[in-house]
Amino acid sequence: MEKQPKTRWHCLLGKLLEELLVPVGISVYTEFSVMSEPPKTDILLLRRETSGWSPEQAERLPDGIRDSRAEHILLEFKYTESVNDNALRQTLCYDFFTNVPRNLKIIRFGLF
Repeated sequence: MEKQPKTRWHCLLGKLLEELLVPVGISVYTEFSVMSEPPKTDILLLRRETSGWSPEQAERLPDGIRDSRAEHILLEFKYTESVNDNALRQTLCYDFFTNVPRNLKIIRFGLF
């Protein structure tokens, strides 16, 4: 039996967020390397390019993110997986491997 190609849901979500957020000055990255070498992850990175969310940006962002003062927002997208212990550990690893090499202070980085 031939294996079906994996649906890359995070790319679809990323394109939607690009349409909504890039016009108001928020960069969206659908493939973001969290380490100097692979693997790449199914995460999204939103990077605020201003000192705070503008009203126009805030109205397009989901609850929680719009209230965050972080400049870098890492989204772990779980469409087909349940949130479980392994998913939480994996997300914490992304947080660690994104923050440490870039020396981001915790207030500048948000994980959702």
